[in-house]
Amino acid sequence: MMNRRVGLSLAVVCLGVWSGAFSAPQPSPLTLGQAITLALGNSSEVREAELNLTMAQLELAAAKIFLPQVRFQVQPFSLSPRDGFPGTTQGQLSMQLAPFRGADLSVSLNPAFNWAAGTLSMSWELSFSYRYDPVAVLSPSQVELREENVRSAEDALEQTKNKVALEVIGRFGELLAKEAAVALAEAKLSTARARLAEVTEKVKAGLAGALDRLEAELAVKEAEITFRKRSSEYALARDEFKALLGIDGEHELVPPELSADEILARAKELLALDIPWEAVQANGNVQRAQDALGDAERQLRATQAAALPVVSLSAGLRPGNEMEWGIGLTLLFNLFSPERPSQLELAQASVELAQARLKVAEQEAMKAIWNQKAALQQALEDLELLQLEEARWDLEETIMRKKLEADVISVDEWEDFQLRKRAFESDREQRVFNLVLAYLRHRQILGLNLGWEEILP
Repeated sequence: MMNRRVGLSLAVVCLGVWSGAFSAPQPSPLTLGQAITLALGNSSEVREAELNLTMAQLELAAAKIFLPQVRFQVQPFSLSPRDGFPGTTQGQLSMQLAPFRGADLSVSLNPAFNWAAGTLSMSWELSFSYRYDPVAVLSPSQVELREENVRSAEDALEQTKNKVALEVIGRFGELLAKEAAVALAEAKLSTARARLAEVTEKVKAGLAGALDRLEAELAVKEAEITFRKRSSEYALARDEFKALLGIDGEHELVPPELSADEILARAKELLALDIPWEAVQANGNVQRAQDALGDAERQLRATQAAALPVVSLSAGLRPGNEMEWGIGLTLLFNLFSPERPSQLELAQASVELAQARLKVAEQEAMKAIWNQKAALQQALEDLELLQLEEARWDLEETIMRKKLEADVISVDEWEDFQLRKRAFESDREQRVFNLVLAYLRHRQILGLNLGWEEILP
Protein backbone atom coordinates (compact mmCIF):
# COMPACT_ATOMS: atom_id res chain seq x y z
CA MET A 1 0.00 0.00 0.00
CA MET A 2 2.85 2.36 0.86
CA ASN A 3 4.52 1.78 -2.51
CA ARG A 4 1.25 2.51 -4.33
CA ARG A 5 0.84 5.83 -2.45
CA VAL A 6 4.39 6.84 -3.20
CA GLY A 7 3.96 5.98 -6.87
CA LEU A 8 0.68 7.90 -7.02
CA SER A 9 2.26 10.91 -5.34
CA LEU A 10 5.18 10.91 -7.76
CA ALA A 11 2.80 10.67 -10.69
CA VAL A 12 0.79 13.66 -9.40
CA VAL A 13 3.95 15.69 -8.86
CA CYS A 14 5.27 14.87 -12.33
CA LEU A 15 1.90 15.73 -13.87
CA GLY A 16 1.86 19.07 -12.05
CA VAL A 17 5.37 19.93 -13.19
CA TRP A 18 4.59 18.89 -16.76
CA SER A 19 1.34 20.92 -16.92
CA GLY A 20 3.00 23.94 -15.29
CA ALA A 21 5.81 23.87 -17.80
CA PHE A 22 3.41 23.90 -20.74
CA SER A 23 0.79 26.27 -19.27
CA ALA A 24 3.18 29.23 -19.07
CA PRO A 25 3.29 30.79 -22.56
CA GLN A 26 6.75 31.33 -23.92
CA PRO A 27 7.48 34.78 -25.41
CA SER A 28 7.61 34.63 -29.17
CA PRO A 29 10.61 36.23 -30.94
CA LEU A 30 9.93 39.51 -32.72
CA THR A 31 12.34 41.00 -35.25
CA LEU A 32 12.36 44.64 -36.31
CA GLY A 33 11.10 43.78 -39.79
CA GLN A 34 8.20 41.82 -38.31
CA ALA A 35 7.38 44.71 -35.99
CA ILE A 36 7.22 47.17 -38.89
CA THR A 37 5.02 44.80 -40.91
CA LEU A 38 2.63 44.35 -37.97
CA ALA A 39 2.43 48.10 -37.35
CA LEU A 40 1.71 48.84 -41.01
CA GLY A 41 -0.97 46.15 -41.10
CA ASN A 42 -2.70 47.26 -37.90
CA SER A 43 -2.27 51.04 -38.12
CA SER A 44 -5.56 52.94 -38.32
CA GLU A 45 -3.72 55.85 -39.98
CA VAL A 46 -2.47 53.60 -42.78
CA ARG A 47 -5.91 52.07 -43.18
CA GLU A 48 -7.49 55.52 -43.43
CA ALA A 49 -4.90 56.62 -46.02
CA GLU A 50 -5.57 53.46 -48.05
CA LEU A 51 -9.32 54.10 -47.98
CA ASN A 52 -8.78 57.71 -49.05
CA LEU A 53 -6.71 56.49 -52.00
CA THR A 54 -9.37 53.94 -52.95
CA MET A 55 -12.10 56.59 -52.86
CA ALA A 56 -9.99 58.99 -54.95
CA GLN A 57 -9.38 56.27 -57.54
CA LEU A 58 -13.10 55.42 -57.69
CA GLU A 59 -14.01 59.09 -58.09
CA LEU A 60 -11.48 59.42 -60.91
CA ALA A 61 -12.87 56.34 -62.65
CA ALA A 62 -16.40 57.75 -62.35
CA ALA A 63 -15.29 61.11 -63.78
CA LYS A 64 -13.72 59.38 -66.80
CA ILE A 65 -16.89 57.49 -67.72
CA PHE A 66 -18.04 58.80 -71.12
CA LEU A 67 -21.58 57.43 -71.31
CA PRO A 68 -24.84 59.25 -71.98
CA GLN A 69 -27.57 59.78 -69.41
CA VAL A 70 -30.74 57.95 -70.43
CA ARG A 71 -34.08 58.85 -68.89
CA PHE A 72 -37.66 57.75 -69.42
CA GLN A 73 -40.65 59.80 -68.37
CA VAL A 74 -44.27 58.69 -68.70
CA GLN A 75 -47.61 60.45 -68.21
CA PRO A 76 -50.23 57.67 -67.80
CA PHE A 77 -53.14 59.83 -68.97
CA SER A 78 -54.05 63.40 -69.82
CA LEU A 79 -57.64 64.58 -70.43
CA SER A 80 -58.65 67.30 -72.86
CA PRO A 81 -61.80 68.09 -74.90
CA ARG A 82 -59.90 67.38 -78.09
CA ASP A 83 -58.63 63.92 -77.08
CA GLY A 84 -61.83 62.79 -75.37
CA PHE A 85 -62.05 60.06 -72.73
CA PRO A 86 -59.99 58.21 -71.52
CA GLY A 87 -57.40 60.66 -72.86
CA THR A 88 -53.84 60.19 -74.05
CA THR A 89 -50.82 58.40 -72.62
CA GLN A 90 -47.54 60.16 -73.35
CA GLY A 91 -43.92 59.25 -72.78
CA GLN A 92 -40.47 60.62 -73.38
CA LEU A 93 -37.22 58.69 -73.80
CA SER A 94 -34.28 61.09 -73.70
CA MET A 95 -30.53 60.73 -73.95
CA GLN A 96 -28.02 63.42 -72.99
CA LEU A 97 -24.29 63.44 -73.61
CA ALA A 98 -21.56 66.00 -72.84
CA PRO A 99 -18.85 65.29 -75.46
CA PHE A 100 -16.57 68.07 -74.15
CA ARG A 101 -16.63 70.93 -71.69
CA GLY A 102 -19.49 73.35 -72.25
CA ALA A 103 -21.20 71.15 -74.85
CA ASP A 104 -24.48 69.29 -74.51
CA LEU A 105 -26.04 66.91 -77.04
CA SER A 106 -29.52 65.51 -76.48
CA VAL A 107 -31.91 63.27 -78.36
CA SER A 108 -35.50 62.65 -77.30
CA LEU A 109 -38.15 60.22 -78.53
CA ASN A 110 -41.75 61.17 -77.65
CA PRO A 111 -44.45 58.48 -78.15
CA ALA A 112 -48.18 59.29 -77.57
CA PHE A 113 -51.18 56.93 -77.66
CA ASN A 114 -54.73 58.25 -78.02
CA TRP A 115 -57.04 55.75 -76.36
CA ALA A 116 -60.22 57.12 -77.93
CA ALA A 117 -58.89 57.04 -81.50
CA GLY A 118 -56.61 54.07 -80.96
CA THR A 119 -53.72 55.81 -82.69
CA LEU A 120 -50.04 55.93 -81.81
CA SER A 121 -47.96 58.93 -82.81
CA MET A 122 -44.21 59.31 -82.56
CA SER A 123 -41.96 62.38 -82.67
CA TRP A 124 -38.32 62.98 -82.00
CA GLU A 125 -36.03 65.93 -81.45
CA LEU A 126 -32.29 66.48 -81.72
CA SER A 127 -30.54 69.43 -80.09
CA PHE A 128 -26.99 70.61 -79.53
CA SER A 129 -25.76 73.50 -77.41
CA TYR A 130 -22.38 74.92 -76.55
CA ARG A 131 -21.54 77.61 -74.04
CA TYR A 132 -18.15 79.25 -73.93
CA ASP A 133 -17.63 80.92 -70.56
CA PRO A 134 -14.14 82.46 -70.16
CA VAL A 135 -14.36 82.15 -66.38
CA ALA A 136 -15.39 78.49 -66.42
CA VAL A 137 -12.70 77.57 -68.96
CA LEU A 138 -10.00 78.72 -66.53
CA SER A 139 -11.21 76.29 -63.85
CA PRO A 140 -9.80 72.74 -63.83
CA SER A 141 -12.06 70.00 -65.13
CA GLN A 142 -13.49 67.27 -62.94
CA VAL A 143 -11.04 64.73 -64.35
CA GLU A 144 -8.07 67.02 -63.61
CA LEU A 145 -9.29 67.57 -60.05
CA ARG A 146 -9.77 63.84 -59.50
CA GLU A 147 -6.31 63.05 -60.91
CA GLU A 148 -4.77 65.56 -58.53
CA ASN A 149 -6.71 63.99 -55.64
CA VAL A 150 -5.32 60.56 -56.57
CA ARG A 151 -1.74 61.88 -56.63
CA SER A 152 -2.25 63.57 -53.26
CA ALA A 153 -3.74 60.40 -51.77
CA GLU A 154 -0.82 58.30 -53.06
CA ASP A 155 1.68 60.73 -51.54
CA ALA A 156 -0.24 60.79 -48.26
CA LEU A 157 -0.27 56.98 -48.08
CA GLU A 158 3.47 56.77 -48.71
CA GLN A 159 4.20 59.43 -46.10
CA THR A 160 1.96 57.70 -43.56
CA LYS A 161 3.71 54.38 -44.08
CA ASN A 162 7.11 56.04 -43.71
CA LYS A 163 5.97 57.78 -40.55
CA VAL A 164 4.78 54.52 -38.98
CA ALA A 165 7.95 52.66 -40.02
CA LEU A 166 10.23 55.35 -38.56
CA GLU A 167 8.24 55.42 -35.33
CA VAL A 168 8.52 51.63 -34.97
CA ILE A 169 12.29 51.73 -35.61
CA GLY A 170 12.75 54.46 -33.00
CA ARG A 171 10.57 52.71 -30.42
CA PHE A 172 12.29 49.38 -31.08
CA GLY A 173 15.70 50.91 -30.38
CA GLU A 174 14.43 52.68 -27.26
CA LEU A 175 12.89 49.48 -25.96
CA LEU A 176 16.13 47.56 -26.47
CA ALA A 177 18.00 50.33 -24.62
CA LYS A 178 15.54 50.22 -21.71
CA GLU A 179 15.77 46.44 -21.62
CA ALA A 180 19.57 46.72 -21.39
CA ALA A 181 19.18 49.36 -18.66
CA VAL A 182 17.02 46.95 -16.63
CA ALA A 183 19.59 44.18 -17.01
CA LEU A 184 22.39 46.55 -15.96
CA ALA A 185 20.40 47.77 -12.95
CA GLU A 186 19.72 44.17 -11.97
CA ALA A 187 23.42 43.35 -12.22
CA LYS A 188 24.28 46.34 -10.00
CA LEU A 189 21.65 45.24 -7.49
CA SER A 190 23.05 41.72 -7.45
CA THR A 191 26.56 43.10 -6.90
CA ALA A 192 25.35 45.38 -4.10
CA ARG A 193 23.61 42.49 -2.34
CA ALA A 194 26.70 40.30 -2.66
CA ARG A 195 28.83 43.05 -1.13
CA LEU A 196 26.33 43.50 1.71
CA ALA A 197 26.55 39.78 2.48
CA GLU A 198 30.35 39.98 2.37
CA VAL A 199 30.45 43.03 4.69
CA THR A 200 28.04 41.31 7.07
CA GLU A 201 30.41 38.36 7.38
CA LYS A 202 33.33 40.73 7.95
CA VAL A 203 31.40 42.52 10.70
CA LYS A 204 30.76 39.19 12.41
CA ALA A 205 34.45 38.38 12.15
CA GLY A 206 35.42 41.81 13.48
CA LEU A 207 37.07 42.82 10.18
CA ALA A 208 34.60 45.63 9.43
CA GLY A 209 32.59 48.09 11.44
CA ALA A 210 28.94 49.03 11.69
CA LEU A 211 29.49 52.02 9.39
CA ASP A 212 30.70 49.72 6.63
CA ARG A 213 27.53 47.68 6.94
CA LEU A 214 25.32 50.80 6.83
CA GLU A 215 27.08 51.99 3.68
CA ALA A 216 26.58 48.58 2.08
CA GLU A 217 22.88 48.62 3.01
CA LEU A 218 22.55 52.11 1.53
CA ALA A 219 24.12 50.89 -1.72
CA VAL A 220 21.57 48.05 -1.87
CA LYS A 221 18.66 50.46 -1.32
CA GLU A 222 19.91 52.78 -4.04
CA ALA A 223 20.36 49.85 -6.42
CA GLU A 224 16.84 48.62 -5.63
CA ILE A 225 15.36 52.05 -6.34
CA THR A 226 17.23 52.29 -9.64
CA PHE A 227 16.18 48.77 -10.62
CA ARG A 228 12.51 49.48 -9.90
CA LYS A 229 12.61 52.73 -11.84
CA ARG A 230 14.22 51.09 -14.85
CA SER A 231 11.77 48.17 -14.67
CA SER A 232 8.80 50.55 -14.55
CA GLU A 233 10.13 52.58 -17.48
CA TYR A 234 10.69 49.40 -19.48
CA ALA A 235 7.19 48.06 -18.72
CA LEU A 236 5.58 51.34 -19.83
CA ALA A 237 7.64 51.48 -23.03
CA ARG A 238 6.83 47.83 -23.76
CA ASP A 239 3.08 48.41 -23.42
CA GLU A 240 3.26 51.50 -25.64
CA PHE A 241 5.21 49.51 -28.23
CA LYS A 242 2.65 46.69 -28.21
CA ALA A 243 -0.13 49.26 -28.65
CA LEU A 244 1.75 50.77 -31.59
CA LEU A 245 1.99 47.34 -33.22
CA GLY A 246 -1.57 46.37 -32.28
CA ILE A 247 -0.53 43.07 -30.66
CA ASP A 248 -1.03 41.29 -27.34
CA GLY A 249 0.95 38.69 -25.47
CA GLU A 250 4.61 38.51 -24.60
CA HIS A 251 7.29 38.95 -27.23
CA GLU A 252 11.05 38.81 -27.06
CA LEU A 253 12.75 41.47 -29.16
CA VAL A 254 15.45 40.15 -31.46
CA PRO A 255 18.13 42.85 -31.85
CA PRO A 256 18.93 43.44 -35.54
CA GLU A 257 22.43 42.68 -36.72
CA LEU A 258 23.44 46.16 -37.80
CA SER A 259 26.74 46.72 -39.52
CA ALA A 260 28.21 49.97 -38.20
CA ASP A 261 30.64 50.17 -41.12
CA GLU A 262 27.84 49.78 -43.67
CA ILE A 263 25.69 52.41 -41.96
CA LEU A 264 28.65 54.80 -41.82
CA ALA A 265 29.35 54.32 -45.52
CA ARG A 266 25.71 54.87 -46.47
CA ALA A 267 25.48 57.97 -44.27
CA LYS A 268 28.61 59.51 -45.80
CA GLU A 269 27.31 58.83 -49.28
CA LEU A 270 23.99 60.49 -48.46
CA LEU A 271 25.66 63.51 -46.88
CA ALA A 272 27.73 64.02 -50.03
CA LEU A 273 24.60 64.55 -52.12
CA ASP A 274 23.49 68.08 -52.94
CA ILE A 275 20.08 69.07 -51.69
CA PRO A 276 17.79 68.90 -54.74
CA TRP A 277 15.20 71.62 -55.20
CA GLU A 278 12.65 68.86 -55.75
CA ALA A 279 13.04 67.95 -52.07
CA VAL A 280 11.92 71.46 -51.12
CA GLN A 281 9.01 71.27 -53.54
CA ALA A 282 7.96 67.91 -52.07
CA ASN A 283 7.52 69.39 -48.61
CA GLY A 284 3.90 69.26 -47.49
CA ASN A 285 3.72 72.90 -46.45
CA VAL A 286 5.31 73.98 -49.73
CA GLN A 287 2.81 71.93 -51.73
CA ARG A 288 -0.09 73.47 -49.85
CA ALA A 289 1.35 76.93 -50.44
CA GLN A 290 1.72 76.11 -54.16
CA ASP A 291 -1.91 74.98 -54.31
CA ALA A 292 -2.99 78.20 -52.61
CA LEU A 293 -0.96 80.23 -55.11
CA GLY A 294 -2.48 78.31 -58.02
CA ASP A 295 -5.99 78.98 -56.70
CA ALA A 296 -5.20 82.69 -56.27
CA GLU A 297 -3.79 82.95 -59.80
CA ARG A 298 -6.83 81.19 -61.26
CA GLN A 299 -9.09 83.52 -59.34
CA LEU A 300 -7.18 86.53 -60.71
CA ARG A 301 -7.47 85.25 -64.30
CA ALA A 302 -11.16 84.53 -63.76
CA THR A 303 -11.70 88.06 -62.45
CA GLN A 304 -9.91 89.51 -65.47
CA ALA A 305 -11.85 87.25 -67.85
CA ALA A 306 -15.18 88.32 -66.36
CA ALA A 307 -15.17 91.31 -68.75
CA LEU A 308 -15.12 89.02 -71.80
CA PRO A 309 -18.40 88.00 -73.45
CA VAL A 310 -20.06 84.64 -72.86
CA VAL A 311 -20.78 82.89 -76.17
CA SER A 312 -23.67 80.45 -76.49
CA LEU A 313 -24.40 78.40 -79.60
CA SER A 314 -27.51 76.26 -79.98
CA ALA A 315 -28.83 74.07 -82.78
CA GLY A 316 -31.94 71.94 -83.03
CA LEU A 317 -33.75 69.59 -85.41
CA ARG A 318 -37.40 68.53 -85.15
CA PRO A 319 -39.15 66.49 -87.90
CA GLY A 320 -42.79 67.02 -88.79
CA ASN A 321 -44.84 67.72 -91.84
CA GLU A 322 -41.95 70.01 -92.64
CA MET A 323 -38.54 69.48 -91.13
CA GLU A 324 -37.93 72.19 -88.56
CA TRP A 325 -34.44 73.23 -87.70
CA GLY A 326 -32.75 76.22 -86.10
CA ILE A 327 -29.36 77.64 -85.18
CA GLY A 328 -28.82 80.42 -82.68
CA LEU A 329 -25.81 82.39 -81.49
CA THR A 330 -25.92 84.51 -78.34
CA LEU A 331 -23.31 86.92 -76.98
CA LEU A 332 -23.59 88.09 -73.39
CA PHE A 333 -21.61 91.22 -72.47
CA ASN A 334 -21.16 92.27 -68.86
CA LEU A 335 -20.88 95.98 -69.64
CA PHE A 336 -20.62 97.33 -66.11
CA SER A 337 -20.04 95.75 -62.72
CA PRO A 338 -19.46 98.17 -59.82
CA GLU A 339 -17.58 95.58 -57.71
CA ARG A 340 -15.19 94.51 -60.49
CA PRO A 341 -12.36 96.99 -59.67
CA SER A 342 -12.31 95.99 -56.01
CA GLN A 343 -12.51 92.28 -56.93
CA LEU A 344 -9.57 92.68 -59.29
CA GLU A 345 -7.54 94.52 -56.65
CA LEU A 346 -8.39 91.87 -54.07
CA ALA A 347 -7.40 89.06 -56.45
CA GLN A 348 -4.05 90.71 -57.18
CA ALA A 349 -3.39 91.17 -53.45
CA SER A 350 -4.28 87.50 -52.86
CA VAL A 351 -1.71 86.42 -55.46
CA GLU A 352 1.00 88.56 -53.84
CA LEU A 353 0.15 87.17 -50.40
CA ALA A 354 0.21 83.59 -51.71
CA GLN A 355 3.60 84.23 -53.34
CA ALA A 356 5.00 85.55 -50.05
CA ARG A 357 3.65 82.56 -48.13
CA LEU A 358 5.14 80.18 -50.69
CA LYS A 359 8.54 81.81 -50.28
CA VAL A 360 8.33 81.48 -46.49
CA ALA A 361 7.29 77.82 -46.81
CA GLU A 362 10.23 77.12 -49.13
CA GLN A 363 12.66 78.77 -46.70
CA GLU A 364 11.28 76.74 -43.78
CA ALA A 365 11.46 73.54 -45.83
CA MET A 366 15.08 74.21 -46.75
CA LYS A 367 15.85 74.94 -43.10
CA ALA A 368 14.24 71.66 -42.05
CA ILE A 369 16.37 69.78 -44.60
CA TRP A 370 19.55 71.42 -43.35
CA ASN A 371 18.60 70.65 -39.74
CA GLN A 372 18.04 67.00 -40.62
CA LYS A 373 21.34 66.93 -42.48
CA ALA A 374 23.06 68.38 -39.39
CA ALA A 375 21.41 65.70 -37.24
CA LEU A 376 22.73 63.01 -39.58
CA GLN A 377 26.20 64.55 -39.47
CA GLN A 378 26.12 64.61 -35.66
CA ALA A 379 24.99 60.99 -35.45
CA LEU A 380 27.74 60.05 -37.90
CA GLU A 381 30.40 61.79 -35.81
CA ASP A 382 29.10 60.17 -32.62
CA LEU A 383 29.44 56.72 -34.15
CA GLU A 384 32.89 57.48 -35.57
CA LEU A 385 33.97 58.68 -32.12
CA LEU A 386 32.83 55.33 -30.81
CA GLN A 387 35.84 53.62 -32.36
CA LEU A 388 38.21 55.79 -30.30
CA GLU A 389 36.13 55.19 -27.20
CA GLU A 390 36.22 51.44 -27.74
CA ALA A 391 40.03 51.57 -27.97
CA ARG A 392 40.13 53.63 -24.76
CA TRP A 393 37.92 51.12 -22.92
CA ASP A 394 40.06 48.20 -24.12
CA LEU A 395 43.19 49.96 -22.90
CA GLU A 396 41.59 50.81 -19.57
CA GLU A 397 40.47 47.20 -19.16
CA THR A 398 44.04 46.01 -19.70
CA ILE A 399 45.29 48.47 -17.08
CA MET A 400 42.58 47.53 -14.57
CA ARG A 401 43.30 43.82 -15.04
CA LYS A 402 47.02 44.31 -14.37
CA LYS A 403 46.18 46.38 -11.28
CA LEU A 404 43.90 43.61 -10.08
CA GLU A 405 46.65 41.03 -10.58
CA ALA A 406 49.07 43.25 -8.67
CA ASP A 407 46.54 43.78 -5.84
CA VAL A 408 46.53 47.52 -6.52
CA ILE A 409 42.72 47.54 -6.81
CA SER A 410 40.15 45.40 -5.09
CA VAL A 411 37.72 42.96 -6.65
CA ASP A 412 34.94 45.43 -5.95
CA GLU A 413 36.68 48.08 -8.01
CA TRP A 414 37.19 45.60 -10.84
CA GLU A 415 33.47 44.70 -10.79
CA ASP A 416 32.53 48.41 -10.83
CA PHE A 417 34.67 48.86 -13.91
CA GLN A 418 32.99 45.92 -15.64
CA LEU A 419 29.57 47.44 -14.93
CA ARG A 420 30.66 50.79 -16.40
CA LYS A 421 31.98 49.06 -19.51
CA ARG A 422 28.71 47.18 -19.85
CA ALA A 423 26.85 50.49 -19.80
CA PHE A 424 29.14 51.78 -22.55
CA GLU A 425 28.42 48.73 -24.72
CA SER A 426 24.69 49.36 -24.34
CA ASP A 427 25.22 52.98 -25.37
CA ARG A 428 27.13 51.75 -28.42
CA GLU A 429 24.08 49.90 -29.76
CA GLN A 430 21.91 52.96 -29.20
CA ARG A 431 24.32 55.12 -31.20
CA VAL A 432 24.06 52.75 -34.14
CA PHE A 433 20.27 52.95 -33.94
CA ASN A 434 20.44 56.74 -33.78
CA LEU A 435 22.50 56.84 -36.96
CA VAL A 436 20.07 54.50 -38.72
CA LEU A 437 17.15 56.73 -37.76
CA ALA A 438 18.94 59.91 -38.82
CA TYR A 439 19.90 58.27 -42.13
CA LEU A 440 16.34 57.15 -42.89
CA ARG A 441 14.82 60.48 -41.87
CA HIS A 442 17.22 62.34 -44.14
CA ARG A 443 16.31 60.05 -47.04
CA GLN A 444 12.65 60.75 -46.36
CA ILE A 445 13.04 64.53 -46.23
CA LEU A 446 15.02 64.44 -49.49
CA GLY A 447 12.09 62.68 -51.15
CA LEU A 448 14.01 59.42 -51.63
CA ASN A 449 12.61 55.96 -51.10
CA LEU A 450 12.90 55.11 -47.40
CA GLY A 451 14.45 51.71 -48.14
CA TRP A 452 14.58 50.47 -44.55
CA GLU A 453 14.50 46.87 -45.81
CA GLU A 454 18.00 47.27 -47.25
CA ILE A 455 19.72 47.95 -43.91
CA LEU A 456 17.35 46.46 -41.33
CA PRO A 457 16.99 42.68 -41.46
